[in-house]
Amino acid sequence: MSSAAVKWNPGDDDQLEILIADDNATARTSLTEALSACGYRVETAAIGEQMHRLAATHAFDIVILDVETAFADGPALVRHLRRINPATDVILLSALASIEEAVAATKAKAVYVSKPCTHEELLRTVAEIVGRRRAQARLDRELEAGEPNKPILVGRSPALMQLKHHLDVIARSEGTVLISGESGTGKELVARYIHHASARRARPLVTVNCAAFPDTLLEAELYGHERGAFTGASSRREGRFESAAGGTLFLDEIGEMPLLAQAKLLRVLEDGTFQRLGSNVTLKPDVRVVAATNKDLEQLVAQGRFREDLLYRLKLFRLVTPPLRDRAGDLPLLVEHFCRKYAPPDTKPQGLSAQAWAVLARHHFPGNLRELEHAIRHAIAFAGGEEIQIEHLPEELAGAALALSVARPEPVLVASGEPVSSATPPVGPLDAALVEFERDYVMKALAQTGGNRSVTASLLGISRKALWAKLKRYPAPRPKLTMVRP
Repeated sequence: MSSAAVKWNPGDDDQLEILIADDNATARTSLTEALSACGYRVETAAIGEQMHRLAATHAFDIVILDVETAFADGPALVRHLRRINPATDVILLSALASIEEAVAATKAKAVYVSKPCTHEELLRTVAEIVGRRRAQARLDRELEAGEPNKPILVGRSPALMQLKHHLDVIARSEGTVLISGESGTGKELVARYIHHASARRARPLVTVNCAAFPDTLLEAELYGHERGAFTGASSRREGRFESAAGGTLFLDEIGEMPLLAQAKLLRVLEDGTFQRLGSNVTLKPDVRVVAATNKDLEQLVAQGRFREDLLYRLKLFRLVTPPLRDRAGDLPLLVEHFCRKYAPPDTKPQGLSAQAWAVLARHHFPGNLRELEHAIRHAIAFAGGEEIQIEHLPEELAGAALALSVARPEPVLVASGEPVSSATPPVGPLDAALVEFERDYVMKALAQTGGNRSVTASLLGISRKALWAKLKRYPAPRPKLTMVRP
């Protein structure tokens, strides 16, 4: 088979991954070899639980779905895969060719390929998708270069890719948006993304923290006031709604807004008009409202602390920012992003030692992205341009790691029922020990990145080819050791 026409240069798209979902193991192996020979990174799975598990934890660029039996509903599987990750392109292979199935696959946003087909034909289809994705990526880079302040959502986890897809759809509309999520998950970043991706990007994005003002001052902050409207109002002042005319008004911590202020906001959202405090002049600026909260607004409604009619008015579009613990595989990309962001001028981004990385990988980050960003910024300041070590991390991270290492007793390893007499492993040939250590270390890195080999290679500071070579030459795993604590 000649595949020169569709050969792919990995350097052009460092993150592209393909999943082959097929119940036929022989067919999976054959297609994997053909795709790998062209430079693609490939994972395989049988259709069913294994496929669903991989698709839910990896952001695959392309899924090749081979439906062989009459019992498998190809279009339904396509819709399921795209619900998990809307950015995934799906190629549906089927020998049950019919016009109805082809139309259903197209409606489900898949590329339909009738079997039998040659590897050459399939590789050409893959290459066409890759070409389209590259063109879109170049366009995105050009747009970002023209908008240096455009917010960037870093990560490739299915949870984040689904959020990005929803954001791109919502940004094109004009309706109100309610962003919910835990503290530190990037709700303000999402609001900025919506504004910069919308037709309002050339106009202002104005932010108001609703928790920062008491009831009377919040109204003046939002709608402005005339001179003498209240004690201390020495001059006329326009409100945030006027400042955001033609643009977007972001109301952060909307759950903290007092009930009286909620009532007036509801009226403004319903008819788009308001009056400054102390004025009879009606104003009607063109403003899109985006609100955010880390509270359960439905629960606040039940407690009588939030207006139900305002909640329905705000959540025309509703988004939930995922916590960091639900973004498997994004941690290495986020750490690299923050290292670049806070690197001192004219210096290379600092790396992390294996020990420092292990501390970050074990931490649950209840403060989410904000906590991670502050941790990296703190570490860079204390590392002074050197590699980041455990002691450079914030005290709550470094201290917890130290306490864990001191408090945890050394386990006794038992193999084949025979206890080892000492906590220290027996000494053997150095070469074998180094290979064993490298194998365990690489496997830990793979586990921490959710099995993403590209990210793992970047984390280990080696090329993808080097990682593939290491995985192929590792010896078979040792007999499983049972850990018995004294």
